[in-house]
Parts: sequence; C-alpha cells; structure tokens
Amino acid sequence: MLKELTIKIAGEAGQGMQTVGFNLCKLFKKCGFHIFANQDYMSRIRGGNNFFQLRISEAPVYTLRKHSDIIVALDKPSISIHRETLNAGGVMLIDKKKLNITEENSFLDIPMYDIAKNLGNEIFVNSVAYGAIAAMVDVEIGLVVETISDAFSGKPEI
Repeated sequence: MLKELTIKIAGEAGQGMQTVGFNLCKLFKKCGFHIFANQDYMSRIRGGNNFFQLRISEAPVYTLRKHSDIIVALDKPSISIHRETLNAGGVMLIDKKKLNITEENSFLDIPMYDIAKNLGNEIFVNSVAYGAIAAMVDVEIGLVVETISDAFSGKPEI
C-alpha cells in the first residue's frame, strides 16, 4: 500500500456508502493506519448523490485531500460528478455493464452488481466494493473477513 491514499465511494443515497466507508475505516485502523474520513450528504432522500471519503496515511492526518486515488462509482451520475476529483494515475471502479458505460479511460471494470446478485441480492454491492478496495491495497484477507463479519454480526438475515 502507498504511504497515503484517498478513497471515495459515491452513489445514490441508500446504496450504503456509509456502511462501506465505516468498514474501511475500521479495516485500515486495524492495519495500523491513521484515518481522516467524511461523509457528504448532498441528498437526504433516497436517490440523490452522496459520497464517503477517507484519507489513510502512515502519519497522522488532519484534513481530507481534494483529489482521490480510488473512486468507486456505484451509479452513473457519480462518474461525471466525481471524475474531476480523480488524481492523475488514480482509478475509478465502475460496473460498466450495470451502468451502461463503453468508454475505457481510467475505469477499472468490476462486475460488482453481478457479484452482489450471486451473493443473494444487489444490495450487497457496497460489500463487493469494500472487498475490491481491500484487494487493491493488498490488505490481509483475515482482517477483511473479520471486519465485514463484525459489521453484519447482528443481522442474521445477511
């Protein structure tokens, strides 16, 4: 992992950016990193665009950065809304099939929605995004499983 990394998870209100953001914070804290995080509330109703941004560093951090190294776009509007905040050399994770995107650019195509459906429900797309980010930064799989299991331990239906 880099010495410092900024991650943004963006999508419609109700898609679970808070869940994945909080779990990433817990995961990176367990890995020994310093974290500064913020949840943006552009829309308080289901369907508006929201995002969760976190900055991870080996040294203490006291603010967010304007640009992100990794952006996860869970819906199509998030691509255009947040594209300008992607660092040069950064990557945007999208599901090209679900979002009907054909351009290549700096997108990393991950079939997040198909994976979530195979897990039982499209609502799990945020957990798929969590796993993709953890894999990208090479976090030890045991910590990934432990953190996500803890997050949903009180929900036996999941």
